[in-house]
Amino acid sequence: MRDTLLLDAEAGDPYACLALAYFMETGKEMDQDIPEAMHWFEQAASLGCARAHWELYKFYMAGDYVERDVAIAVAHLVESAELGNVDAQNALAIEFSTGDIIEPDPVSYTHLRAHETGA
Repeated sequence: MRDTLLLDAEAGDPYACLALAYFMETGKEMDQDIPEAMHWFEQAASLGCARAHWELYKFYMAGDYVERDVAIAVAHLVESAELGNVDAQNALAIEFSTGDIIEPDPVSYTHLRAHETGA
């Protein structure tokens, strides 16, 4: 399985990159390798994978595997939301409403909440 995923990931399949990253992060199906997992999360994100951006947002916010960096985290959160990740849209709407890490913006909050609910 690793060889197939690696070939697909190297060929530019964002979901193969994401799967490879998850397996390397968790140590399931292959040896755990955090630096390599982070490489594949970044690769998947660069190929437009909303879920990879969401995972990178969480890593950078928590400082898991990387130095905590709120600016990079927010950039990944926004990108994930714009690519349609509902978890990211919800988190971004909450951030816009609370102002914990992003300047409060009621217009953006209302827009994201409406988009999330399909209103």
